[in-house]
Amino acid sequence: MTIPDATLTLDLGTISWKGMQHPFVVTLDAQPLELLVFHASQAHRVYELALVDRPGDAWAYVQVAPKHLPPRISERLEAARREPGRQGASPGSKVAFVDFDGLFHRGEEAEPEDEAWEEARNGDALRSYVQRLAAGLSDARSKLGAGSALIRHELSRIVAGTHPFAFLDRHDAIAASRRLPPNEPRHTGAFYAKLGELLGDDEIGSVSCRGDGDHRVLRMLCEAQRLRAEATGVPAAQALEISAFTRQEVNGEEWGADITYLSEDAGQGFLFIEGTNPQGKSIRDLVESYASLGPGGYILSCKDEGPIAGYQVESGEGWYLYRSEVTPRMLPALRKYHSVWALMLAQENEEISDTQVVEIIAQWENLLSRRFPGADG
Repeated sequence: MTIPDATLTLDLGTISWKGMQHPFVVTLDAQPLELLVFHASQAHRVYELALVDRPGDAWAYVQVAPKHLPPRISERLEAARREPGRQGASPGSKVAFVDFDGLFHRGEEAEPEDEAWEEARNGDALRSYVQRLAAGLSDARSKLGAGSALIRHELSRIVAGTHPFAFLDRHDAIAASRRLPPNEPRHTGAFYAKLGELLGDDEIGSVSCRGDGDHRVLRMLCEAQRLRAEATGVPAAQALEISAFTRQEVNGEEWGADITYLSEDAGQGFLFIEGTNPQGKSIRDLVESYASLGPGGYILSCKDEGPIAGYQVESGEGWYLYRSEVTPRMLPALRKYHSVWALMLAQENEEISDTQVVEIIAQWENLLSRRFPGADG
């Protein structure tokens, strides 16, 4: 989403210095503000966006591109760029508006170029510019929650004063909101479409993923979790169990999401998502050592895993979906206990009876006989 009139060129006239006339022209650019809006549309930095609630707050997201500078201002800018931590380190690059504004002297030390900037700084052109930015931001904010349960939920927490960042000071709240930024999508559009289709299946009560990690995948899982939690009134973790063994994480605290991040091995999931560059055993090894993964219902991979015993495969652009031939035949109430670990935990918590445990084990034995025919003989 773009903000209209995000740039403004200022011609501050000419400045006399050592008998010569020097043009003074700069362009203001609100690209950082547009990036903030874009990130918020991905359910990232939503709290930071909510803090930009006055026209003057927008100045923190404006850059200055020097076109023609009087020598004294050029010298000050180059000196500032050499200071550690300053934005716009390379000559000719953009500099943050607040840093550029800090180059100018006021009062008795003011030179003609300082006075020219001060006049423009307090003039109608800049005031109208920042008001337009604020109006564009307000419009973008009003459209923000459309279609996203995560964003709507976070905005509602902000309004209610229950957001986890509500009691942080402004600096710390912005820093927290910027944690774990989105990475570039790792998959094809068709992959995400197939994942969205699968997440619409209520039989999928748990999901696990591994690999480099993909912010969009994790966001989709949390979105499905939030929608189910709202529809059923149960806690997020009960609505959809999510575990991830990935390098990418999301700041699900703002979303009210519940994700278990694993430090080793693959998690348990009726739907197992194999991303790019996974660590550990291959999918086939995980399936055959069924205590780790169990039959599962579905395996969605971004690459061809080859034939896997007990599974049928279908594929599309950038995705391969393996469907268990056995799990769908399991008793509906027992399908979520698709691994040894899930079964043991459920039995320990008295969620299922000993008789049901026997039924599930019998189905697993049937699965193994399908995968390894003639093994008993």
